[in-house]
Amino acid sequence: FPFWQFMPEYTTHEIAPRQPNIRIEQTLHSERNTFDLTLKLDKDVSRFMDVGYGLFHWNAEPYQSLSQLSFLTKSLIKPEMMNYMYYNNILNHCHATTKSVRTYDNVTYPYTMDHSCYTLISSDCSEHPSFAVFIKKTENNRVGIMAFIGDQKVEFIPMETNRVQMKINDQEFVLHDNGFLFFPKNKPPVLNKVFQNYLFKIIRRQNSFTLTFFPQMMLNYDGNSVQVLAGPQMKGQHCGMCGDYNRNTYHEFIDPQMCSLKTGDEMALAWTLDNKYCSQKITKPACAMKEPIP
Repeated sequence: FPFWQFMPEYTTHEIAPRQPNIRIEQTLHSERNTFDLTLKLDKDVSRFMDVGYGLFHWNAEPYQSLSQLSFLTKSLIKPEMMNYMYYNNILNHCHATTKSVRTYDNVTYPYTMDHSCYTLISSDCSEHPSFAVFIKKTENNRVGIMAFIGDQKVEFIPMETNRVQMKINDQEFVLHDNGFLFFPKNKPPVLNKVFQNYLFKIIRRQNSFTLTFFPQMMLNYDGNSVQVLAGPQMKGQHCGMCGDYNRNTYHEFIDPQMCSLKTGDEMALAWTLDNKYCSQKITKPACAMKEPIP
């Protein structure tokens, strides 16, 4: 583990300083391409269960960005840190299919989409947005993705026989199983080549794609649904069908003008793109309140 700094808190005033021992146990699950990792230091036990190679994929060298994740790179080992952050609403995710959305604030609602236009589900809505994720229902009743990372456009288009076409700025890239693509900031991207200075990366595992834009968001996509994990800095400045990410389960149905909506169907219409990415006429719902919600 070259990316871990091991600094146990033993006193330097002991006459015979102890030599700390760390016990590492690893269980590999070849059928799922994951592993369980247990780290023991005295009475401190840390468990990382069912770790997928999307994060610890040695060919993709994802540990290059682990230096930015202090909760993974500093010891004493922080037990169950990711679980702690998730279950205490420090991190959260949004999950969307063609029929329902689970928001960042853990509200699930149904909706219908009777058009083929893109609809915004998750976006940084600060003064200078860093990302936006759109979905649309395709002819085969699957989910298409269009995401903007800065000013770069990424598309995942489901095709026949579960195949997914991947495009970046309208250029197609064929990513095979276990392949990866780093999008460098000042160079053209090259399949399966690691770049130190990159804007985002995409990893494919079987029929699933993971797009990582650190530390703003991570996107998981399999052709039928999309899951977006947003960083805690997005709270209070998020918008889209995934909600405002403010820990409040009330007023999840908000349109771009911060007016209250009533149903998931209205949410889908309110956040639909009705510009060059949509050839159909979309009737947006009217504001249901005289004054916007503060």
